[in-house]
Amino acid sequence: MLWTLFSPKEKYLVPQNTFQIKVPEPSGITYNPDADVFYIIGDNGTLFQTDKTGNIIKKSPERGMDFEGILYSDSFIYVSEEMNRNVIKFDLNLKSKATYTINYSGGRNKGFESITRNPKNGNFVMATEKDPVLIYEFDKDFNQLNKQKFEGVSDISALTFFKNDLFILSDEDNVILQLNAETFEIKNKFPLKIINPEGLCFDTKGNMYVISDGMAKLFVFSNPTNL
Repeated sequence: MLWTLFSPKEKYLVPQNTFQIKVPEPSGITYNPDADVFYIIGDNGTLFQTDKTGNIIKKSPERGMDFEGILYSDSFIYVSEEMNRNVIKFDLNLKSKATYTINYSGGRNKGFESITRNPKNGNFVMATEKDPVLIYEFDKDFNQLNKQKFEGVSDISALTFFKNDLFILSDEDNVILQLNAETFEIKNKFPLKIINPEGLCFDTKGNMYVISDGMAKLFVFSNPTNL
């Protein structure tokens, strides 16, 4: 992994590659290791399948509203609609199969910005964007199990698991945190130099992918935990 120094205090991750993508206002990304493809969502409520460089393969025939978080798990794709407080379950043809409603009384545009799944217990993990930042745990039917306030960042734009650790992407703080998934203790901090980073995932080789909403770009990093 390469580093570059932008200030006396912080070192920023440098991408190995970047790709311009045609998904409008991309707000989330997840990886399907079985097909070696990405699923990317746009703010306008459209789900796309792309290759590893962000080229669009197909898109969902249906439109949602304010798609913000996305997860591939067990041959399904789960998408969080922030304003509607819904999680939509899609099949691999990008057709919706079920919708789950999650109650949350916070600001309409400060709802669930992210979704992932704990590989140890199979529970879903979701986080509100900010004011406050809350991390929720749900069972397979999206019944709430736990809730915890998190003060390590100003906002959360994306969550993902890699090697049983929880990784958090903050748009406002421009940083990725690596956490102990059980205690939420911060193990590592990876500052970024990206405009509007809103999506985060890893592939099976440990390469890390960050997607920028404002730039409509996909940034590729080698595994930062190998540093």
